[in-house]
Amino acid sequence: MNEYLKNQPKNHLTGKLLILAILMTITWVATMFVWGVIQDRQTRQTEASEEISEQWSRPQIIAGPVLTIPVERISIDSVGGQVNNMTSLTLLPNDLSLISQIDTQVLKRGVYETPVYTTVIKGSGGFDLSDLEKLPSDARILWDQAVISIHVSDSRGIATMFDITLNGQQFKMLPASKFAALDGSGVHADVTIDPKITDYQFSFDLPLKGSRDISFIPLGESTTAQLSSSWNAPSFIGEFLPESRSITENGFTATWQIPSYAKNLPQSWTGATTVSAETIVTKAFGVGLYQEVDFYTMVDRSTKYSILFIGLTFLTFFMYEVLASLRIHPVQYLLVGMAIALFYLLLLSLAEIIGFLPAYLIAAVATTGLIAGYCFSVLKANKRAFTIVALLTALYGYLYILLQMEQYSLLFGSLLLFCVLGIVMYITRNLDWYKLNDTDL
Repeated sequence: MNEYLKNQPKNHLTGKLLILAILMTITWVATMFVWGVIQDRQTRQTEASEEISEQWSRPQIIAGPVLTIPVERISIDSVGGQVNNMTSLTLLPNDLSLISQIDTQVLKRGVYETPVYTTVIKGSGGFDLSDLEKLPSDARILWDQAVISIHVSDSRGIATMFDITLNGQQFKMLPASKFAALDGSGVHADVTIDPKITDYQFSFDLPLKGSRDISFIPLGESTTAQLSSSWNAPSFIGEFLPESRSITENGFTATWQIPSYAKNLPQSWTGATTVSAETIVTKAFGVGLYQEVDFYTMVDRSTKYSILFIGLTFLTFFMYEVLASLRIHPVQYLLVGMAIALFYLLLLSLAEIIGFLPAYLIAAVATTGLIAGYCFSVLKANKRAFTIVALLTALYGYLYILLQMEQYSLLFGSLLLFCVLGIVMYITRNLDWYKLNDTDL
């Protein structure tokens, strides 16, 4: 029986590979805990951004101006009495021009930043009363009770009182919008309309502040908008992209030209529900003031490559065991794996303070130095330790390039894996794995 057991295969290689698989799994799970921290920090960033927006002013959507005119209809009820039915006539501008110079700043809440802005929206255009929809003969338009309104999604952002000029006459804008298709947020002015005059020209300077986004709804038969700012990382949002744009290190300028065919809204309608709020809001366009680099996203993407770092480092250690008859204890594998996992936590914590690139350099150098210093003792030779340093340096450099390549990251990541597999196959092409299986590792 003893002779039989002595002749059985020892399966040292299989056991060692199983142990390494378990250690890789443990190390990879450790990086997933870092991923959980990233999600928590992103949530806190969102909460901090919302708190700043609540205190400063939320992202703004501007619609208008529009004319709202009461309409009275008299009907006869079942007992022969007269009933006054009130509704409203809504008229959109015939042409609308908006110009906004957006002044930005960044507010902080702890380590979290949120872009905010102040601006003066210079609006001009005109109403054409000949565009009014045909009303029933028994309808009476109350021209002397007309109201002109501008919808502002967060009216707390209106910095000061302002006037609107209508055919040369100034009217003070008062709180609350009377544009029934949207909510009451915004401002209005009571005006008197002379039905004999079909052309009414308007102009206004709306002082406004907000955060992150600014959007406009193209209510004009023809709408022109020009936005400019010193913010050099704009993101154009909404249904319409600008006709022309210029983005430099000093800021951006963008211009929109939106005809009535694109907005697909009637110029006038009677009643509050003819055009829904959802239909109007979906036509919005504008710009978002986002940070050029979202380091939380970058760190999150980098953790997805953690198994590659762990696997290649463990593979290099294992090849030293196989080719140089060097014995490395599983605990030593585990310590190196934990150092790799710690890289991502170090990267996250530093990026919140000093930005992604400096944090990446410091975390990569620190992790590589830590593992290199350990390997000088574990691998028993400086040359082997320098190989690990070269490997980690190449990997961290390659990872940074991958993080900058959103569209081609999958391609370059696949090419890296293919090359690594090819190198391993070449180095081990003459290795007798059956003989190695009986060797102590």
